[in-house]
Amino acid sequence: MRRRAVVGSVLCAALAGAAWVGYLSRREPVPEPTAARLKNPIVLIGLDGADWQIIDPLIDQGKLPNLTRLKARSTWGHMRSSEPILSPLLWTTAVTGKPPDEHGIIDFLVPDPVTGRRSPITSRSRKVRALWNIFSERGLTSGVVAWWASWPAEPIDGRIVSDRVAYSLFDVDEAGAALTYPDGLLARIRPDIVSDERMGYEQVSRFLDMPREEFEAARRRARDNPEVAYKEPVNHLTKILAAAATYHAIALRMLREGQPDLFAVYYQGIDEVSHRFAHDMPPRMPFVSEEEFRRYHRAVEEYYIYQDELVGELLSAVSPSSTIIVMSDHGFQSGPARPEDGPADIEGKPGKWHRLYGIVMVAGEGIGAGRLDTATLYDIAPTALALAGLPLAADMRGAPLVTRQGAPEPPRIATYEVGGREPGAPHEPAGAAAPESEVDEELLRNLASLGYIGAPSASESPAAAAATLAPPTAESVTAHANLASLLVQKGDLHAAERELRAALELKPAYFPALMTLSQVLVRQGRVDEALAATRQAVATARDAEHAAYVQLALLAVRAGQAAQAANFLEALSGRRPRAAGIETALGVLSLTRGEAAGRSAAEKHYRAALAMEPASPEAMARIFQLYREEGRAGDLESAMRRALELNDRSILHHNWMGLILGGRGDSAGAEREFRRALDLAPDFGGTMANLGSLYGRTGRLDEAVAILSRALRIEPRNLEARVNLGGALAKLDRLDEAIANLEEARSMGMRSPDLLNAVGLAYAQKGLTREAIEALKESLTLSPRQPRVQALLAELTRPT
Repeated sequence: MRRRAVVGSVLCAALAGAAWVGYLSRREPVPEPTAARLKNPIVLIGLDGADWQIIDPLIDQGKLPNLTRLKARSTWGHMRSSEPILSPLLWTTAVTGKPPDEHGIIDFLVPDPVTGRRSPITSRSRKVRALWNIFSERGLTSGVVAWWASWPAEPIDGRIVSDRVAYSLFDVDEAGAALTYPDGLLARIRPDIVSDERMGYEQVSRFLDMPREEFEAARRRARDNPEVAYKEPVNHLTKILAAAATYHAIALRMLREGQPDLFAVYYQGIDEVSHRFAHDMPPRMPFVSEEEFRRYHRAVEEYYIYQDELVGELLSAVSPSSTIIVMSDHGFQSGPARPEDGPADIEGKPGKWHRLYGIVMVAGEGIGAGRLDTATLYDIAPTALALAGLPLAADMRGAPLVTRQGAPEPPRIATYEVGGREPGAPHEPAGAAAPESEVDEELLRNLASLGYIGAPSASESPAAAAATLAPPTAESVTAHANLASLLVQKGDLHAAERELRAALELKPAYFPALMTLSQVLVRQGRVDEALAATRQAVATARDAEHAAYVQLALLAVRAGQAAQAANFLEALSGRRPRAAGIETALGVLSLTRGEAAGRSAAEKHYRAALAMEPASPEAMARIFQLYREEGRAGDLESAMRRALELNDRSILHHNWMGLILGGRGDSAGAEREFRRALDLAPDFGGTMANLGSLYGRTGRLDEAVAILSRALRIEPRNLEARVNLGGALAKLDRLDEAIANLEEARSMGMRSPDLLNAVGLAYAQKGLTREAIEALKESLTLSPRQPRVQALLAELTRPT
């Protein structure tokens, strides 16, 4: 009876998904695979969560031979992720070239349009064409394996094995299941579907240090009570390995039967293993017991080695003429950069462990080897289109990462969203609502085990728990919050506020929504309301991030409520005695007391915060600013070195150390620190501005112009980079370029004494005295105490 319910669920969902596609019929028999029509077929390999910070040391140790060889012949670089850093959003962006609010995948779960019960996201929520749709419509073939949100499988010119296949370890009506396309494919790949029960001690022991008896006991507990199977790391690992084995075997089978023009295969294992075991990696974290560390410390490294083996087998199976794209959607924190307030699978906080930078490699005929500038997820779809000789679409944000030597410039069109559905129109569901399915339950258990959704209580199923997380007709709280973040990035603050209010209706104390709401209200000039939202967030979250306390203090100062905020934080510190963020916030508030007393009190609070957490970026940022204003930033060198000993992957600390070393004349040491910061965050504008300033001061003007120009391509509103670039161009006597760069900043509404002084100096150097005087006078209205500017102005206005 249970399996019949599953069949009904999958059948109804498949019928719903079939309503929107009309250019191919689902009832076609399985066609024999056809040879690729492209001379250089494209192979897109997704490695969820893969990170150069883990890969490169393993490459140096000779443990990843296949990725080593591939990187050596690739154009490679860092992949900058997008906020929010959640897999279904990101992987859909990669194959559509569109942001989540346009492509429609904005959460892990989506409410059923009839019942409101939340179920894992499906392809029906995608509003735009993916690469496999575009290739099909342009006469090219595709093969897709396990891509996020690919179920129900869509009719294409090719084959799709959806992301639900590994969860379907039972008999289903394959015509109605929509687990694959076309009909008949599921029967052909069923021998490749691996149950986690087949993952024995021999398969698992390479990843863990656990006696066979303990392993067998854990497996018995999983068989006796499947509801708790994911809760034990060893049982979860067997499921991860089973899914990886399943999709890898299917991918190899599909390639043996005929490689299509586009072959896209997604591997989730690195991300899942990292969520389960990254906190167990060396060095041992304080909250990890010695026994847990002994058992699981090898898991992540061994899984990277295993994934390298899978990549090697896949590359051996594709045509030598293939163009290979390997990418990840984000990286994963490791080493001293790991969050210290809980493991990577803690409920509601998995995104804290995601690193903004993943990997990308492109290799093939006519593509040179070397370093790429930082890529984005938006670049993947245009890259695949260009490599296939297909037009680039103006409504895709990205650009091709590579061009094949001798290839013509790709043509351009406005959009691929024509024909069939209107652009942006959602897939219309059809048929009755699907009953609860075993596939959904298994997916929900997995998401809960990784911390992406709330875990069900012992008395309810995951599907039942999901149904209670939101009212019947409401979107999920995370969907509202995710959409709000995307709207903030677009500058639509009113729409973002509506989404955040909707999220808070569902969960009034939801910390991320309250903090984002505070930022939205500040940008609207509603400081008192922003302060109230921040105070509510801080008061209700015992593990509030340090930056939240500092934001509370800054808003209180702006609202004229510093004393009230200090009383609130003092009372809170009694209940949270080791919260370094509270001490930092009290330091910010102390600066309102008066010049000498306030600065002295602030310094004491900042020092207290650093005593609690020596590597706290919030406390170090404040005390560094204080000391720099007093001309004694160098006094922080020992504290900075201590912080970097604790966390040598802190971008901000490397920047501050670079400024300290540069300030005492150690240009080589400063450059080394800035370069290290850029290794960690390749497109961080602040680092590039600092490095460009160093080059400018030391006479390396061409290098200064290059790095600062790059900074402005990434962050056009980076004021420090603007000012430093203007100065470097002026020193090179490229005055027209300098003035144009600086005036562009003014046209964008940026005003600061440094900017206006640079404008004035450039105009003065060019002999445009009137314009120089106007800029310098404006600078003095913003900051009257500038003796050098006053002297220059007096010189310019002296009668001749």
